[in-house]
Amino acid sequence: MKLVNGSKSRDLKMGDVGYVYSLPLLPEFLTGYEFVRFFIDVNVDVIEGRGNNIDALFDMMHIAQDDRHKLIKHYSHGMKNKVQMLLFLLIKPAVILLDEPLTSFDVIVASEMKQLLRDLKKIIS
Repeated sequence: MKLVNGSKSRDLKMGDVGYVYSLPLLPEFLTGYEFVRFFIDVNVDVIEGRGNNIDALFDMMHIAQDDRHKLIKHYSHGMKNKVQMLLFLLIKPAVILLDEPLTSFDVIVASEMKQLLRDLKKIIS
C-alpha cells in the first residue's frame, strides 16, 4: 500500500498505521500513568525522547492530575479514549484510523479532540 501526500508517495509499513478502537482496549489493572510509562518503555526506539514528560502529555489531553494515578478500570469510556489518543502523540503514525473516536466525548472535549487531530496532522506532515 502507498501513502500519497501531495506529490510525494511512499510505501506504508505496519508501524505507519495507528488505530483507535471504538471500545478502548487498555490494561485495566494499571493506572493511566503506569500504562503510558510502560508504553514509552516498550516503544523507546520509535518515540525518541517525545515521552520524557508524561505529565505534559496528560496536560495536553486535559486529564486531571489525580486521574493519572487511578486504575484504568475506573476511567470513563471518554478517558480511555483520551489515553488511546495520547499514545498517538508519542508514536505519530502516518495514518490514523478512527473508529467513532468522538462518540464518548461531550461537545467541548470532542472539539478539543478534533483540534488535537488537526495539530497532530501538522506535526506529522
